[in-house]
Amino acid sequence: MSGVSQSRYSIVERLTDSKLDLISDKTDIDSVIEQYIQKITIGRKDLENYKISAAQDIEREVKNRNIELTKLEAYLEYKQKKRDERLSSIDAKIVEIDKAMTALQEISKASAQEANK
Repeated sequence: MSGVSQSRYSIVERLTDSKLDLISDKTDIDSVIEQYIQKITIGRKDLENYKISAAQDIEREVKNRNIELTKLEAYLEYKQKKRDERLSSIDAKIVEIDKAMTALQEISKASAQEANK
């Protein structure tokens, strides 16, 4: 009888080992699925964080460019004012030179007329 018991024991042992292997495989399969679910969850969170970060970066860049444009516009206005002042000054000097030339011409005419008398 001990041979039959031994044989049954071996069969039970092999079946138990097979069952444990199958349970282990099942757990491994579930573990792989769980890992992919975690990767997807993390990926979705990363994507949302990236979208937020990208939007903030764009907002910051737009703000910086607007500030730069405002500075350039103010500088242009300053330069135009300085140009207008300089042109006005030049125009005033030209007028003064024209007056001086007219006065010299009148003096020359008066001198010529006196010389002819």
